[in-house]
Amino acid sequence: MGTFALQEKYGHEMPPQVFIPYKEVLTLYRKGLAVPDDVTLMWTDDNYGYMQHLPTPQERERSGGNGLYYHASYWGRPHDYLWLGSQSPYLMACELTRAYYSGIHKVWVLNVGDIKSLEYQLSLFADLAWDINCLSLLQPALAVKQPEFATLAEKDVYDTALRNALTASADSASALSAASAASAALTAPASAATTVTTAATTATAGTLAPAAAATTVAHTYELPHLLATATWGVKDHLQSFYQEFLPADMAKQAADLVNEFYRLSFRRKPEFMGNTREEEEDAAWRQIKDLPFSAELTAKLIAKHQAQLTAADDFFSQVPAALQDCVYEFIVYPVKAGALLSLKMLTAMEDRHNGGDFSRSDAAFDEINALTRRYNSGFHNNGKFNKMMDAQPRLLPVFDPLRDRRHAKTPLPAALQLAAQVNGSDFTGTWALPGLGYKQQAAFIPQQGLAQGRLPLNLRLKRSDVSLTEQAWEVQVHFLPTFSGQGESLRVKVSLLDTKGQASCARTFDLQTHGRSERWKENVLNNRTSCVLAVPLAMVVKLLRHGEPLQLTIAPLDDGVILDEVYLTLGAKASSQQSTLRAPEKQCTESSA
Repeated sequence: MGTFALQEKYGHEMPPQVFIPYKEVLTLYRKGLAVPDDVTLMWTDDNYGYMQHLPTPQERERSGGNGLYYHASYWGRPHDYLWLGSQSPYLMACELTRAYYSGIHKVWVLNVGDIKSLEYQLSLFADLAWDINCLSLLQPALAVKQPEFATLAEKDVYDTALRNALTASADSASALSAASAASAALTAPASAATTVTTAATTATAGTLAPAAAATTVAHTYELPHLLATATWGVKDHLQSFYQEFLPADMAKQAADLVNEFYRLSFRRKPEFMGNTREEEEDAAWRQIKDLPFSAELTAKLIAKHQAQLTAADDFFSQVPAALQDCVYEFIVYPVKAGALLSLKMLTAMEDRHNGGDFSRSDAAFDEINALTRRYNSGFHNNGKFNKMMDAQPRLLPVFDPLRDRRHAKTPLPAALQLAAQVNGSDFTGTWALPGLGYKQQAAFIPQQGLAQGRLPLNLRLKRSDVSLTEQAWEVQVHFLPTFSGQGESLRVKVSLLDTKGQASCARTFDLQTHGRSERWKENVLNNRTSCVLAVPLAMVVKLLRHGEPLQLTIAPLDDGVILDEVYLTLGAKASSQQSTLRAPEKQCTESSA
């Protein structure tokens, strides 16, 4: 429909228009595609929750403003996730907060699929869209109460003033003072006056970093802090969501149960457990394959998912009859179905390599179908949602009963021999982002100069910390598969320093992916991107023979880096001293469950 037709239909002299640089169109836009200034630019995630572009200073000044189109569900390559609402709310909170404070607040759109199983993600998205600080309000020391607004225009004035206040203030006291000034900017009547409260003008470091809880610090309201407080608030927000229809004690149990579902799904969504891909030319990608897990990790994950089944049954046994239908749909079905699909694949892996009979996999498949029949028939709602739930969306191979029952000639690979395994939030110089990462302990690493006094990120390794022998070692550094937002690169420098602070081993890696490359597909399926730094044998000898400690330093050169885990392990190639950036493989996706 052309501009004149829009004018005729809606009566606008200048009808609102939006331009969405989605998928390959973003590449064209970055090559110089001109868009009229009054057209809203609507930025998208990569279909899996990671924002691909954030507005530049010039784009933030456009009269058309900026919006976003975000996915909590997706149909397409490398694989769908349409079934269980497995998109991490912690990732949503992090990326949506990052987007908002980068200037994206004109219009937000959420792809939420069929809504069923995604009720919470939809609620979280709507709450953040209305008040981006709603999760920070769950932290008492950060309580900036939002006023009632007579119009959306008043809310926009307030949000703009508060955003400027939070990002410009040096500490919580000045930020709260500036928030009061934001209230004064409102044109609302006295009845809509703003109340700004705080439990304290300073807060312990425990608010952001539990390991340093004894230290009293003043908050700096910059982007890393905003991301940290947002992710810290998700668990309480989840509990409050369930508390709308459950007693407080049961709401907490529900939040704990579903939070474990999100944690397990962060490593690999249930829909990805077949290790297959869609929309590939080679049909071999649709054949079920082993996951890149060791025998030890596979066994641990099986135990975790079996525990989820038990916990879900124990929880549901407490639910009053009047609440059974909604609790089953919101909580029990996604938790149990996700665990069962994972068990169907993980137990098949074990049996394939151990000579088993695949009966556990068959039982899991049958139970998924029984769960789905119960969802559709209901308990007391007379089949209100009959045919709403389908346990085989798009009839993808991962949902089929196990077809290939051949046994492998070799066992599953052994676990990595680790000297050290460290979570991102264990490092100095990071902002913990609870809920993100394989263990929900990832951390945002500010670009140098962004957060004074908190860089570089480093970790000291002493002789007592390691147990490896005098062989070639390597450092494996695992990050979330984020994007820089504006540039063409997402660089990070990884260094090993000796006692004199000299970099005996250092490399710069570019974590950025472009388009739908092979590396991007692997990043999506594993939900991480990894780089490997070979440790010179001379440094190994210094540490083991002479006790000279090493210092591992990770310094982002671009903004947007989120660190998940670091492993120190025996090198894959003893003679190699070259570092390589690679998509996660069997030797670099290992982690305890």
